[in-house]
Amino acid sequence: MKVLSSLVGLALLASTGQAHAVAREQGWSVGLGAFWAKVDSKLNARVIGREEPYRVDLENDLALEQSKNSPFIEIAYGFNERHSLSLNYINLNRTGFTEGVTRPFDFTLGGVDYSIGAAAQITTKLDIDIYQLMYGYSFYPTENSRIALTAGAHIMRFNLGFSGDIQIIDAMNPDDRVNIPITDDGVEGKATAPLPDIGVYGSYQLAPDWLLVGNAQYFAISLDSVSGGLVDLRLELSKYFTDNFSVGLAYQYYQAEAKETGFLGEMDARFTYWGPELSLRYFF
Repeated sequence: MKVLSSLVGLALLASTGQAHAVAREQGWSVGLGAFWAKVDSKLNARVIGREEPYRVDLENDLALEQSKNSPFIEIAYGFNERHSLSLNYINLNRTGFTEGVTRPFDFTLGGVDYSIGAAAQITTKLDIDIYQLMYGYSFYPTENSRIALTAGAHIMRFNLGFSGDIQIIDAMNPDDRVNIPITDDGVEGKATAPLPDIGVYGSYQLAPDWLLVGNAQYFAISLDSVSGGLVDLRLELSKYFTDNFSVGLAYQYYQAEAKETGFLGEMDARFTYWGPELSLRYFF
């Protein structure tokens, strides 16, 4: 709520000025905003004695928070009407606690096999940082519209941790499981998944002080033991109060999947979020 109150206050302050109608696409800009995300996170856990991976839904099976309000920041630079570069960051840290999991499962972190039983009391945390670097080339710029091809990379940093009633599995005897004490830190696995992407970007000036912007990005890769992919869709409507200030309302859908031998031990992840966002942008 503090994030929302701050954004609304700044928007009201800016709206007291005279509106100017030029959508700025050259020079520096800084964007700040709040994102209201519904999140769906799934992990494939290696189950001892089974060949197929076991799909764990972190929200349903481990009571991880299903929604998250998060601030984000974006820095962009337009070289001219054809070339632009942007960098943005969003953080989605969530926790959950459950007294008894809906489905027991086994997993590996740091080369050690662990097991979570049906009656376990488990605290789960999943911290995700998402960085996006994007270059855009406008092949069709006009006075009130722009269509561009984009290329860049999404970098996702995962930190997955469990604490509570966790068992260690004997590597020599998978049926032998030993309880370990509950600790504040528990067991954690960290990974970084860089995913390149390509896409298309378009903007259209609906009125002198209204701008509609949409972009779509996609990438999929499969090479030896590494595979992954992402889909990123976004639609935003911005109101320009002055030449240097705008307020935008957007809706975004984002899905990323990363699989790799050794990824978070022997786990791979699928992560999806979607929802509205409110942003403020200042142009220099």
